[in-house]
Amino acid sequence: MSRQGFGEFSHLLGTGYWSDTTRQLLEHGRQWLGVWILLQCLWSAASRACRSYDESPFCPKATLQFMANHKINSVAAAPTVYRALRALPFEVVQQYSQDIHLQSACSAGEPLPPAVSQWFQEHFGVPILNHYGQTENGIMVNQHRAGPHKWQEEMDNRSITRSHHSTMGTPMEGFQGACLLDSDGQVITEEGTEGELCMKLDDCPLFWFSGYYQSDKSVIDKDGYYHTGDRARLAQTSTGETTFV
Repeated sequence: MSRQGFGEFSHLLGTGYWSDTTRQLLEHGRQWLGVWILLQCLWSAASRACRSYDESPFCPKATLQFMANHKINSVAAAPTVYRALRALPFEVVQQYSQDIHLQSACSAGEPLPPAVSQWFQEHFGVPILNHYGQTENGIMVNQHRAGPHKWQEEMDNRSITRSHHSTMGTPMEGFQGACLLDSDGQVITEEGTEGELCMKLDDCPLFWFSGYYQSDKSVIDKDGYYHTGDRARLAQTSTGETTFV
């Protein structure tokens, strides 16, 4: 299996459509290889189809028009796109939002301002679920739309607070070793404390990144941690799960 393909698969898992069936396949090791091959083919084909469909510059109004005309029910975009939609005149948003019936929306690539997510939910009826990842590893932490770590209250009751909008979510399946380390390399356990987001490899079976091309420098420290270089604060969900803000 290629590293590039494994990275694409990890990105695909981060879209929020996680299920118990897929989780069980991963837990059984190589048995999920056939599923991975199928998903990678579908994902690659869909990506190429989307890229070849329209190469014109991004237009927020045209995006809403496309979503309304083609009955789009799931959206994934960078925060820049959502900010551009929010900047549209109120009457333009109202014109198209009545014909847009989304089931889910997600964001990745950079921090999503809570105010943008709140605005989106007010106008389109669903929250924007945050996803955190890196090019080297794919999605590692997110606000899950399905599966055992589903953000039940947020997705079912639509009752999201500002803190829910600002969190990046809980660790992905396969990245349960996600944690925060302080400046001394100790795992942070106190809620509200800031630290560096790291991955403990012993608890991250989907971690595949072994190093950069033509570099002998290890990306794993002596204690078995991968350092993302990004800062976060420790928090808890309404069900008591660890989440990162």
